[in-house]
Amino acid sequence: MGRDNFPTLRRLINNVNRFNSAFRGQSYENVVTALNRYYSQRAGFTFVSFRFWENGNAGDFLIFNKGDGCYSGVGKLGGQQEISLGSGCETLGIAAHEIGHSLGLYHEQSRPERDTYIRVNFQNIASGYTGSFDKRSPALSQSLGIPYDYGSVMHYAINSFSKSFGSDTITPLRSQFSYTIGNRVEPAFYDYKAVNLMYCSTQIGVVETS
Repeated sequence: MGRDNFPTLRRLINNVNRFNSAFRGQSYENVVTALNRYYSQRAGFTFVSFRFWENGNAGDFLIFNKGDGCYSGVGKLGGQQEISLGSGCETLGIAAHEIGHSLGLYHEQSRPERDTYIRVNFQNIASGYTGSFDKRSPALSQSLGIPYDYGSVMHYAINSFSKSFGSDTITPLRSQFSYTIGNRVEPAFYDYKAVNLMYCSTQIGVVETS
């Protein structure tokens, strides 16, 4: 299920994805792999369908660019919607994070109940980035019944946007999760679950084995 995951209702459905000429080699492969992680079949359930479009008018679509940094709009914005994966952002985990935003997932640490799980150390946040740690209003958020997830690909790390080395911006209130938050390897189960609940009529679940 999605961390950060108070998904908007502005969803991307049967989205077309286009790559500009800057994406080649491993960068291209990482984006395709990240897309395929959301469009996959786990326990027989499909999450999101993507089509690839190189040229022409695709209506509403995502376009991946090497912009200035890593960023994406949240949910369906309409028309050409940019996902920027600039220098240092082309990894699988970061691509999955930004694609998660485009699918409607906010940052996990922006959840209204986040203070039960983490402490944000505002005094350690670099100038100009305090707003990145704002909580979302309960009226503008949907948990979809998904618990707070330290391991979400949508969660910031302990030192995200720190103003100095060794000054943590986020402290998990359960210290064993200090090195769990900030996952940029791939989406976690609850990330997939959130996307599944938003887009699919059949729900995935946990398979118990003996």
